[in-house]
Formats: sequence, structure tokens, C-alpha cells
Amino acid sequence: MNKENEVFNLQEIYCKTHQNKKAKYKIVSVPFNKSKFNLMDLVCSKCAITLISQGYKVENIESDETLMRQEQIQQFLETISQTYIIINQNQQNLLQKKEDLTKFCEMQKDKVKEHYNSMKTALDNKLKEQIDYLNELQYKAITLFDQKYQEIKETHNELIQMHNDIEINLENIIIKMELLPYKQIMGQYNKRVSDIQQCLNKMGTCKVVLGRVYKRMTENKILGGLFEDCELEIKIAQTSLMKTEQTLNSRLLSPQSMSQTNILNQTPEKQQRSNSQSTKFLEILNKVNENQLKTNNFYTQLLKGETSLDLSERYCSPSFKK
Repeated sequence: MNKENEVFNLQEIYCKTHQNKKAKYKIVSVPFNKSKFNLMDLVCSKCAITLISQGYKVENIESDETLMRQEQIQQFLETISQTYIIINQNQQNLLQKKEDLTKFCEMQKDKVKEHYNSMKTALDNKLKEQIDYLNELQYKAITLFDQKYQEIKETHNELIQMHNDIEINLENIIIKMELLPYKQIMGQYNKRVSDIQQCLNKMGTCKVVLGRVYKRMTENKILGGLFEDCELEIKIAQTSLMKTEQTLNSRLLSPQSMSQTNILNQTPEKQQRSNSQSTKFLEILNKVNENQLKTNNFYTQLLKGETSLDLSERYCSPSFKK
């Protein structure tokens, strides 16, 4: 059957007293005020007979098709009105529920944000605390390195000054300087170099304090095992100030290794000057040996009586020359 040919079945009208029986009459007159039935009430045939015997007046509604339709339409309109009320109430309930649900969801999201923001704040504070601590240890270690490096630099400059002083005054020190001043000056030089070597040896045993990071493991897992519930802890660790071994330092401090290192580190000009100084030093030593030999010959001849003591003698010892 096509939809346009479908007929809507109107609701059947039933008796007020017997809901399972079709109404065929309506009450048009009531014999007394407080009656069980009212005007326009609809009843079945059985009820109509009883009501008539009690003084009620009824009319057959089946013969009045127009009235029946009016009654049906009135009931239908009342049903629509009731449906409107239910719809409006449902709309209000839906809107209110939607608002409540939105507030609830926002509250849950705020809880999540607050929770993880608290975790982030705690992590940021812990991060800053441990980084600041490591920076403090690093600053102290670097300061110690800079201090020791400055001490080595000053010591190096002091040794260069000693070396230069000896080079400049080499002839005077070996030939012309009296024995007592010579011993005093060389004693001071040797003592200073010995002190420097002791400081360098101690520097090789000096320790630097650093921070080493460890994980304090637990069995707990967070975020479904994505992260391990662990806390980092920083323990104090020590390391040597110098990178080279102590034996290497001792070898480097030996005079032979120092001279070899100086030769390797010299530029061609410095090597040429060093060779020239070595030649000069050899010439001075040869001159000292020659004078010493002449002095020995002079005293040998004097003891044999082969010569007389003459201060102007050209073979006289250098210490007696005017």
C-alpha cells in the first residue's frame, strides 16, 4: 500500500467506567450535584441503561458523526499539548545535562592539568637544585685548575728568569765571582728549584671534588611503564688534578728530560741561540781549564825552585790577577 493511501487510525473512545468497552453514549443531564458522572462523560451501553434508571439523560454519539470527530480532535489536540510540554521539559533537561556534563569534563581536565603541573613544578625545582649543585662543584674545580695553572705559569716565568740571569752572567759567575757569593747564590737557586719541584710533585697528588649522578631505582612504574619511577642522586667523587701519571711528572722534572723538552720546543732561532750559548759555555770552561793548568804548572815550578814569586807573572792564577 502506498503511503499516500494510508489512513491514520483515530483513537477509539472508551467508556469511563469500563475501559475495555467502546463508548456509545454521552451524558447530557445529571440528576444531582454530587454525581459520579459529569456532563459530556462517555459511557457504554450497559452503563447508559443503568444511568437512565437513576435519572441521567444520555444521547447516542454514534449517530452524531460530527460530534464524535470533534471529541477525537479535541483529545488529539490535548495529546499534542501534553507532548509539547514533554518536549519542552526534555529540551530543558538536555540543555541542563549538557551544561552539567561540560562543567564536569572541564573539572576533570583541570584536575589533570593541576596534577601534571605540580609534577612539572617539582621536576623543574629538582632540576634546578641539582644543576645548581653540579655548577657549584664545577666552578670550584675550574677555579682550582685556574689557580694551579697560574702557579705553574708564574713558576715557569721564574725559571726562565733564573735561566736568563745565569746566561747573562755566566762568565762572571764561573770566572770572576768569589767562592762565598757563588755558593750563596747557587744555593738559593737550587733551593728555589727544589721547592718548585716539590710543589709540582704535590700538585700531581692533588684531588679535585666533582659530582657523579646515579639513579636510585625502585620497582614502581609510572604512566604505564613509560617512565621509571626513579630519583637521581648526586654523590661526591674525586679525581686527580693532573691528567698525566706521577711517574711521567717525575720524568719530566728530571734535568735531562727538561733539557730535551726545551730543545724539542725551541724554534730554529732559539735553537741557534742555544747552540751559541753552549759554544760560549764550552769556551769559558776551556778557558777555566787552561788557567787552572797554568796555575798548577806555576806552583809546580815554584816548589821546584825553578821560578820566583812574581805577581805580574803571566801564568798567575786568575784569582790573583789585578
